[in-house]
Amino acid sequence: MLQVYRTGYIITVFNMKYIITSKPDVMLENSIPRSWKGNIRILSDKDWPALIESIDRSVDEVYAVGDADYAAVAKSSLGFPNISKKLSDITVDKYEGRMALSCMKDIPFTICDDNIVAWPYHVDDVLFAKPVGGYASINTISHVRHGDILPDIQEAYIIEKYIEQKHLRITAEGFVCGDDIGILFTYDNIEYLDQSNSTEGRHQPGPRLRYLGHPSRYHSDPKMTKRFLEVVSELRQVTGCDRQMLNIEFFVIDGEFVVMEINPRISGNALPFYEKVSGVNPWLFMEHLLRGVVLPFPAEPPCTGVCRYTYGFNGMPVFTKHDEDTFSISLGSNDPFYRLFTYSTCDLSRRHYWQLIKDIDQLYPLQDKDIPQYSPDPTKRTFNRI
Repeated sequence: MLQVYRTGYIITVFNMKYIITSKPDVMLENSIPRSWKGNIRILSDKDWPALIESIDRSVDEVYAVGDADYAAVAKSSLGFPNISKKLSDITVDKYEGRMALSCMKDIPFTICDDNIVAWPYHVDDVLFAKPVGGYASINTISHVRHGDILPDIQEAYIIEKYIEQKHLRITAEGFVCGDDIGILFTYDNIEYLDQSNSTEGRHQPGPRLRYLGHPSRYHSDPKMTKRFLEVVSELRQVTGCDRQMLNIEFFVIDGEFVVMEINPRISGNALPFYEKVSGVNPWLFMEHLLRGVVLPFPAEPPCTGVCRYTYGFNGMPVFTKHDEDTFSISLGSNDPFYRLFTYSTCDLSRRHYWQLIKDIDQLYPLQDKDIPQYSPDPTKRTFNRI
């Protein structure tokens, strides 16, 4: 959609920028550059199909924040250079992705299309089940075993060997633009689980607290960088993706970086302090990437930061600045999986994110109402969604 402004003899033509996301505006507004204001439209993946006819793909730009958002745009086949349908297909269909990419075969897996887990490897392995075409953590089930009967969700599950919590999970986020591949920023994904409940001798995780610690302790690890380059190079070869942001999650197992998941997007939860912890504005970076231009970015992160988010908080979407370096966002919904976010940053030379975690927990402790109470049904096998 073209917006044309006439000023005297000068005609200025602006292209419309569509941001496809399910996140509320308060998550985005502090990161969107001033030059974009008044010329963007934010909508969800469900609203997107109704607008396809009004898109002028020769001038309009589309930026998808989440996996479902990216998939919705990819299905429209409008041919945006930063949207790859083949990349979408193999990242949405988890089984297809593991079959197509050698980098996704490090963790043993199988398919389950009749809700009965038939594990072809060691029968005592602890397993993890997730919908083949699922997003985020919806309908995922931990601590599954061979022979278990899974809930019927009207689609197949992919069954993987469960990776214990003792193995750190990290995320490296970067880009591919022609032969240029790079990492913009990294974080450690730290979880604390309430292990007080158990069923048949198996731990049943309860309320979960999660911290995203920037930068990852492996940010400058040459082995991690090499693995990222290998994965992105294979993605480019298999899917032809280009001018693309990529978010790759790894398990760190015995010093090796094992691919957990590949996402064709940026880290939406990090948007409120993305620029501060990475040194680049994500929207401006993607805008130039769309044109085949890679903006300069710092080799080392400019500061350290942490984002804490929890499940079970209810309230209206509110941005609250606590002090110069700390702010929070509360999201309101009847959905018990909405979160409360607290962000904190500081100069990299002053302290690491572990100190920030401690500071946030002390200064802004969680209230009882922030954490959902789990009441397992004793009459049937209980699965925890994580």
